[in-house]
Amino acid sequence: PLATTLASSGTWKTVFFVSAACMSLAFWAVYRILPLVKPQPHGSYAAFVSAQFLLWHQVPLLRHRALCQGLLFASLSGFWSVVPALLVSDTIGLNPHQMASFTLIAVCGAIAAPLAGRLTDAGRAAAGIRLSLWLSVVAGVIAVSAVVDSSAWRVGLLLAAAALLDFSVTLHLVLSQQAVFESMPEARSRLNSLFMGTFFVGGALGSWAVMEVFSGYGWPAASAVVLALTGAAAAARRRLRSLPAFRGRARQGAGRGLRARLRRGQGAVVAAPARRGAVSPVAPPVHAAPSVERFLGAKLAAWIGALTLLGALGVFVTYAYREGWLGRIGPGGR
Repeated sequence: PLATTLASSGTWKTVFFVSAACMSLAFWAVYRILPLVKPQPHGSYAAFVSAQFLLWHQVPLLRHRALCQGLLFASLSGFWSVVPALLVSDTIGLNPHQMASFTLIAVCGAIAAPLAGRLTDAGRAAAGIRLSLWLSVVAGVIAVSAVVDSSAWRVGLLLAAAALLDFSVTLHLVLSQQAVFESMPEARSRLNSLFMGTFFVGGALGSWAVMEVFSGYGWPAASAVVLALTGAAAAARRRLRSLPAFRGRARQGAGRGLRARLRRGQGAVVAAPARRGAVSPVAPPVHAAPSVERFLGAKLAAWIGALTLLGALGVFVTYAYREGWLGRIGPGGR
């Protein structure tokens, strides 16, 4: 909505000038707040790349979560690639300002991030993963059902599908990243590069596939592809969890070899494994101190997401009233 307002008040260049100013402010804030880290890696770049392939091969949890997240992001990217074209079509006929207000529903993802942290702290991360996958399937079913003749019902169903899909994909993303990082803390950056690479490849392929289907066969077929992608993510979780390697019971020799390769590529950053029988001292519990990062990620983002969600629903109800959509809904629907 802000970009649409800026473009209507000026030109399309105004949006990019404002974006450049915001990015400059963000760069200054990050430069001032984040600590300076100077890693001292050892080894060649070829060793680093080979370690990436080794991580993908020997960390089943990484492959599982990355593939599921790639399928979910493919459904989300495909959904948002075709929904704007559907909203401005003759069947619905939203103008750019109304369509921009519709996209406010995407802030549901900001609400999912703090919830993922609370689920992890409560030891319910697995339940959160199941919840995110089932919600994504429900979102796909709602998207498929958005083929009714009533424009009011169609926009309402698309709003519900967008809210559930954004929420579920973000919830799965945060929980999956945390689980992958905890599986091998000494290689978090490399795990993240593989995870996010698969994530964005899935999104790009999903946007292309759903848009191609939408161009040739319309919304019913495109929404069916979105549903198929969410169902594939849920099925992949059940299938991959049944594999013995998923439970992390890899050969100890392979695990030691992997960590040795990582140490050669990363120097002293990775600690050597402890001697057999050695007892590690138990560290006292550490309570996280208040920080700007924790405030922005856990509190401010959630409140902004909730308030924006309420605002988006209010905009939709107001628009439906002005267009006379509420009068077209029967007494039972009202």
